[in-house]
Amino acid sequence: MATTTTPTPPPRCYATKTAARILDRAPHTLRKAHCELGHYCGVTPKKLPTGGLLWPAEEIDALAMGRSPKQAA
Repeated sequence: MATTTTPTPPPRCYATKTAARILDRAPHTLRKAHCELGHYCGVTPKKLPTGGLLWPAEEIDALAMGRSPKQAA
C-alpha cells in the first residue's frame, strides 16, 4: 500500500507594490533596501526569474502590526 502525502501549499506572498501599500511605503523603498541590504527591515523577498520580488506575507503582516518579522514564523 502506497502512502500519499499532501503537498504543502506555497507560502502566501505579496508583490512589492502590495507589500509597500500594507507598510505605507513607496515600492521603491522596498526595492532600494533589497538592492542595498538584501532585505527590508529583516524581511527577505524571493526573486522571480522576471526580476520581480515576492515578499513573505506573514512577515510583512507582522511588520505592519509592529512586530518583528521573525516573530511571524
